[in-house]
Amino acid sequence: MTSMPTDYEQLQRWLGEPEGSRFEFKEAKQNYHFDKLVDYCVALANEGRGKIILGVTDRRPRLIVGTTAFPEPGRTEASLYDRLSRRIPVEEVQTADGRVLVVHVPARLPGMAWEIKGRYLKRAGDDLTAMTADELRAIFSEIGPDFSAEPCVNAALADLSSAAIGAFRSRWATKTRDERKLSWTDADTLTNAELLVDGQITYAALILFGTRAALGRRLAQAEIVNAIRQGKPLPSFAGTSAHEVRLTLDGLVKSPEFVRFMERIGEETLRTFSTYDFLVLDYLHRGQPLPEHLRALCARVACYRRRGVGRPRQIHAVETPACGAGRQGCLHTEAWARPRDQQGTVDETHRRKWRRGCTV
Repeated sequence: MTSMPTDYEQLQRWLGEPEGSRFEFKEAKQNYHFDKLVDYCVALANEGRGKIILGVTDRRPRLIVGTTAFPEPGRTEASLYDRLSRRIPVEEVQTADGRVLVVHVPARLPGMAWEIKGRYLKRAGDDLTAMTADELRAIFSEIGPDFSAEPCVNAALADLSSAAIGAFRSRWATKTRDERKLSWTDADTLTNAELLVDGQITYAALILFGTRAALGRRLAQAEIVNAIRQGKPLPSFAGTSAHEVRLTLDGLVKSPEFVRFMERIGEETLRTFSTYDFLVLDYLHRGQPLPEHLRALCARVACYRRRGVGRPRQIHAVETPACGAGRQGCLHTEAWARPRDQQGTVDETHRRKWRRGCTV
């Protein structure tokens, strides 16, 4: 995604780049076929992100020739979202030499490849071609971000065993022959071992030094959140007894669309979600009724596109102060076909209808 508008100097630097290095340049003076734009978005995302620049010559030294293709960038962005279920910013850059259109294609998620109508595309010279079975196998076997390095929200030093940290500190000092380490506090030890980041306990610290109570309370929730975010079935604790914990994790992604939905929410927003927020979204996307203990909770404003038989439909959840039945913090959900216009605005008729319905 793009965070700042592209200026003329930045555009000129891009024009000097070789096309294979995450850039695709098209003259497109009069128009450009939308299906071809979709295909190139898929290919660039599979290659790790990139930019499609319309209104410039293809060969270096590239010149700005201007383009009249896609006169309404907002509508084009909405159409790309409708086709690929991902936000792809489309930016219009006005220069003295003419109008240039920049399509900012984000990178695919680890372990996932973009496809359109069952085709996993990549660039091959000036053409597009299907990715090979080996290339797809390599993508699907990728490992996502290191979960253990992430901070465990609300965890504190009290959740860790001071004795376990002391034993680790002693062994570390012995191994490195550095007795100065013995004078470190628990916080110093964790910080220097990169297990305490910006004052927050990481999951790695919790796994290594967590007390029995903290492990049961924190890690069980972490596995649930991790499974939901990755579109996988919830972890199973079947077989757990008073003397042992058995945890079964299903590695198969059941809902790629839900993973894309999580991507659209954004990492910064997801960090503010509680375990219960994730559970509410999980119940909604699986089309299951909310349990009683979750009904009193408010869900974040969210939207999940479900593709099934017939036209695409959407499920929305919204936080409201009270519902028609008089319950505070009631979760309203309703499905309808294509409630938004091309600019992504919810039609007020549907909005009023939606507000009146209460499912809990």
